[in-house]
Amino acid sequence: MFTMYGFRKVAEGVYSYKGLQLLDTGGHIIVFDTGYADEAYKLLEAIKDIGKDIRYIVITHGHWDHWANISILLKSRKKPLIIGHRNNPLNLIDVRFDEKYSIVSEGYVIELYHMPGHSQYGDDIVACTVIKEQKICFVGDLVQPIGTSYHECKDPLLIPLFYYPIEYILSLAKLLELRPNILQNGHGITWYGRDAVSAILVTLHTVLALIDFMKKNIKYDKETAIMNTYLDVARQRNAYEIASKRINQNAYDLLKESLVYQPDKISYFVNKTVFDIFDRPSLEAVYELVKSMYESAQ
Repeated sequence: MFTMYGFRKVAEGVYSYKGLQLLDTGGHIIVFDTGYADEAYKLLEAIKDIGKDIRYIVITHGHWDHWANISILLKSRKKPLIIGHRNNPLNLIDVRFDEKYSIVSEGYVIELYHMPGHSQYGDDIVACTVIKEQKICFVGDLVQPIGTSYHECKDPLLIPLFYYPIEYILSLAKLLELRPNILQNGHGITWYGRDAVSAILVTLHTVLALIDFMKKNIKYDKETAIMNTYLDVARQRNAYEIASKRINQNAYDLLKESLVYQPDKISYFVNKTVFDIFDRPSLEAVYELVKSMYESAQ
């Protein structure tokens, strides 16, 4: 029924609309990340007509594009319970947890796992449930669209955005151990079956490649080491054109449609490139990791 309102059906009872993902348990709705105003108003319109309430809102991490305009969803008939990790900076969260939390609702069991690495707050969580013998995991940005083949990067992202390399690697390994059949990303991207596994493995491969190339480039000054490593991975992934575009593309031009709903953030993006916003943090984190490893080994 949510498809009538523009939502895409992911699996039985699971729907996606841009940055908002939801599970219809039968009697009510569980939301995973809230998206922008467009998504929020679309969901309010749907649940008003369908006659269901939002019972829970799970925030996968504290980046603003995953909770922007959450206040819109709080206008539903009954206030939903907002759940997030203990480190999540959002002050609207009602229930915080450390490593694991379970939601039991109308026959569904949704397990929330702390899997840090992507967010600088160390608050990333993954929510998993089983529907008709298919394990679906709502991964936020733990898995990003960088492709399902390492040497054939056809997606707009060359490397994933992350702030803690070691934690990120461990979280990706933990996600693999859960053996998901479906991955639902926090920006509306879905991977099924073998592609779900490949998306995780390519992400893991890319992080390890960044570390390996940084070992070679650490002898240079920081900026040279970062750019060399980025381009080394780009060449290895046959994605030099993607890298060049991201280095030169203005971040505001890419995000201006989304920033309509967050005008206070426009100034932050106007004079930065896509590389500066989404790629440099990962490279700086890898640089600091490799540098500290070599310094401690002396």
